[in-house]
Amino acid sequence: MLLRTAAAVLIAFAGVAAPAFSQEGETIRQTVGAEPTVQERLTIGDKAPALSAQEWLKGDEVTEFRSGHVYIVEFWATWCGPCIAAIPHLTDLQEEYGDKLTIIGMTSGDTRGNTLENVQAFVQQPPSEMGYTVAFDQERETWNRYMTASGQGGIPTSFIVNQQGQIAWIGHPLSMDDALEQIVAGEYDMDAAIERQRRETDLQAQADPLLMQVQQMLQEGDAEGAMEVIDRIVALDHELFGQLGVQKLQFLMFQMNDEAGALMYGKKLFDEILVDNPEMINGVSWSILTTDGIPPQYHTIGFYGARKANELTGGEDPMILDTLARAQYMQDDLDEALKTQRKAVELAKEQGKLNGSEIAELEERLAEYEEMAGDE
Repeated sequence: MLLRTAAAVLIAFAGVAAPAFSQEGETIRQTVGAEPTVQERLTIGDKAPALSAQEWLKGDEVTEFRSGHVYIVEFWATWCGPCIAAIPHLTDLQEEYGDKLTIIGMTSGDTRGNTLENVQAFVQQPPSEMGYTVAFDQERETWNRYMTASGQGGIPTSFIVNQQGQIAWIGHPLSMDDALEQIVAGEYDMDAAIERQRRETDLQAQADPLLMQVQQMLQEGDAEGAMEVIDRIVALDHELFGQLGVQKLQFLMFQMNDEAGALMYGKKLFDEILVDNPEMINGVSWSILTTDGIPPQYHTIGFYGARKANELTGGEDPMILDTLARAQYMQDDLDEALKTQRKAVELAKEQGKLNGSEIAELEERLAEYEEMAGDE
C-alpha cells in the first residue's frame, strides 16, 4: 500500500468511535510497564542500551554497537498493521545504505499472538519480505531498556543509533529518512536534536494536564469545552500536537454532527495547523474521499485538502497527485483527473522513491480513469 494509506487512526472520544482517517506514521499502543522517572528516562544523546534477544531469526546476531556503524532498532509485532506497512520502507533503507547500516526488527512475546512460532512463520514467508535483521525477545528486556525507558508505548517505533553508539533519533520509521541520511553522512546536529527533545518533553508536560481535562469534559458531556481545550493544546506546538487537531475534526464531524463547524475547522486545520505537514493533510484528505461511512457533505474538506497538499508540494509528489486526481474524479472532472494521475505515475517512475507495488497501485487507478473515459 502507498505510505499515505499505510495507517489509519481510529479515534474514540467518550467511547464513541469515528471512521478512520489515514495518516502518515500511525502507531498502535502496546501495554508497557510503569513509566520511568525523569532521571531514568532514555533520551536523545544517551548511550544506546545493549540488545537482548532469545532468537535471531534473520541476519547475524548483534552483540554490540560497533564504532563507526549506524544501527536502527525498530520495535514491531506481527499483528500491528502500521508495523507491517513500514516493512517495505525499512527493507528499501537497508538496501540503500548497505554495509553502512544495520536495521534490527526487534519484537517480543505478548498476549496478542506474537509468539516465537508466529514470528518465525511471518519472517520466513511472504508477504513479510523483511530484508533486514530480525530478533525475538521473549523476556521483553530490550523493550524495557528502550521503549519503557524512553516513555514510548506505540509501535512501530524506531531508534537510530549513531556511529558513536548514542541514541540520535526516536520516532516512527516512516518519518526518519532525513535524520538517517544526515546521521549516516556524519552531518547530524546532535546538540540541536537534544535541545529539540528537551523542548518536546517540556511541551508534553504542559499538554498532559490539559489532555486529562479534555477527557474529563467529554465524560461530563461538555464537548464544546473539550474542543476549546484541544485548541489550547494544539496552539502549544502545531507540529507536535497537530494530530490532535485531526482528532478534533473527526469529533466535529462524527460525534457533534457539526457540519458548518467541521467545514470551517477543516480549512483552518489545513491552512494553519498542518501547513508544514502536507503528507498528513494528504492522508486526512484521502480518507475523507475514500473511506466508507464518510457523509458526502464532508467531501468538500477532502477536496480542499487535496488541492492544498498539492500546492504545498509544488505538484511534485506522486501520492498527493493521486489524491488530487481522486478529488477531480469525484467532482466529475475526469479529463483533469486523467492528466493528474498520468503525472503521478510519470513522477513516481522518474523519482524512484516508491516501490513496485506502490507504482502499480497508481497505475491501476490510472487504468480505471482511462476505462471510464473510453481511452485505449
